[in-house]
Amino acid sequence: MKKNYILGLDIGISSVGWGLLELDENNNPYKIIDVGSRIFTPGEVEKTGDSRAKERREKRGARRVSRRREFRLDRVKNLLYENGYLRGNINSNIVSEKNEELSIIFDNMINNYYKSNDTSPYKLKVEALDRKLTNDELSIVLVHYAKKRGYKSNREEASDSDSGKVLSAIKENEKIMNEKNYRTISEMYIKDEKFKNKIKNSPGDYKISVTNEMYLEEINMVLDSQISFGLITEDFKNQYLEIYNSRRSYAK
Repeated sequence: MKKNYILGLDIGISSVGWGLLELDENNNPYKIIDVGSRIFTPGEVEKTGDSRAKERREKRGARRVSRRREFRLDRVKNLLYENGYLRGNINSNIVSEKNEELSIIFDNMINNYYKSNDTSPYKLKVEALDRKLTNDELSIVLVHYAKKRGYKSNREEASDSDSGKVLSAIKENEKIMNEKNYRTISEMYIKDEKFKNKIKNSPGDYKISVTNEMYLEEINMVLDSQISFGLITEDFKNQYLEIYNSRRSYAK
């Protein structure tokens, strides 16, 4: 006669309990066949309670962010090259090799530019509101924008503690922008006392944090200004914004 059973499991973070019951002809439990449990080391750090996989997950997330940023930078450099703003000789049609050549051309351009110009990408962004940039300056500004896109909540990636610090810094920077009437975040970075020593975040200190929307507002102002000066076209602006706003799926 065929017999039916039910296996019950009680799964915890450091143990699994189980029980095997035999069923009668009406499929009702009537007999305990066996019970037991297995105890094991929990998959978390004892002192902090963090998952043992947290470090691997964070490193994997950092690699993902870096990979996406490099992909975005390659696309921006290609756009600048194809429109004649980034100049140099490309010898390969293979995408990976072409991207490497473009990076070399861009790096050489930057090194030569800064040898004779005492400035920074942030200063150039502010100047771009009021004067026509050179081709080299436009390339420097647009590649620099592509490196940072501001805070945009992603529940899969965000750490609650870090997110709280970032949001607090954003709120403070929005207040500074409004009270002191800075036109853009770059103007705030250059002129405000808060950022005189360093325009950079550091572990636990997110003082330059701004939202993605704040970055986009500035980029649009800079691009519109350069359209009015005749350096770029509306079509070029749209192509750049398409690259800047593109977001690959979380797994890529």
